[in-house]
Amino acid sequence: RLHWKPMMPLSLLLLRVYELENPVTVPYLPEYGGCTSWIEVLTNVQLGNMKPVLDDAEYQRRIDDIKGSLGLTVATG
Repeated sequence: RLHWKPMMPLSLLLLRVYELENPVTVPYLPEYGGCTSWIEVLTNVQLGNMKPVLDDAEYQRRIDDIKGSLGLTVATG
């Protein structure tokens, strides 16, 4: 898979996910439809006190696992 298109390699984005203090329902708008990679959410979402879904150690362990499986350098420390 990684050698499928050498001029357009596969990219991987590692995200840190946070839980909102208060759940929010974002209504579907026609602007959100179609084939697109990113959308601008047009609803004002109050972020408040967010907390990470994974603690720091677990997040780093998972990042290291992913990087290790790809043969990339893993952080030590």
